[in-house]
Amino acid sequence: MKNFRSARALTGFTVRASDGEIGKVSELYFDDAAWEIRYVVVDTARWLPGRKVLLPTSAVTEVLADRRELRVALSREQVKGSPRPDTDMPIAVQRRAERKARHNWAVDLAGEALASVPEAFLAPGFEPVNSAGKPFDPHLRTTKVVTGLVLRADDFVVGRISDFIVDEETWSIRYVVVSIGDGRQVLLLPQFVREIRIEESAVVTDLPVGAIASCPALDPATMLTHRYEEEVDEHYKGYRDGARRTEAERS
Repeated sequence: MKNFRSARALTGFTVRASDGEIGKVSELYFDDAAWEIRYVVVDTARWLPGRKVLLPTSAVTEVLADRRELRVALSREQVKGSPRPDTDMPIAVQRRAERKARHNWAVDLAGEALASVPEAFLAPGFEPVNSAGKPFDPHLRTTKVVTGLVLRADDFVVGRISDFIVDEETWSIRYVVVSIGDGRQVLLLPQFVREIRIEESAVVTDLPVGAIASCPALDPATMLTHRYEEEVDEHYKGYRDGARRTEAERS
């Protein structure tokens, strides 16, 4: 389908502002509640050395797959003023910051040593806010981290998350691509993802293992054809109703 893009393939696309190139796509930040891409993270490379910026997907005007280029409705000067990634960090980075604070050298000292080094008690703890003072968002994720996590169903590992299929018009995540043990790639509908557990390096689904393993295989060469999408939709139709019932019972 011409409006669907692989998130993995978008990584590395050149990003072009209205008056010139600004860098390349480094990763995508998405909301795992709405299943929408919220930001494109751009590595500004030689233009602004050592810096990355967050660009909202609303600024993207065109995706040119044949040229591996993404165009945005911003000038280079506007991009210079765009926020850095640490102003809205995904949860994986939030957890890393939390762990770092928790293992502050002062905390690891023995009680006797702490008594002799009172300033250790003044070591800053973890503050659950981004650099701009904005509270951490528990639903903000990065494709770079979630790609590669194992998918668990019925407490069994089904496979690994290998990609996301994105609708470039709405920037919604249409499918999660799963690589399973026999070498095939299958699609999982985002609505079936119950939880992303960064601490366990896992994505959890309420679907039975067989529901995922028996999904029609994705052909990476042709990606999504209309016929293939119909097959996937038909495959998950019965499970979709069951998932709604499960969700209603849980609430």
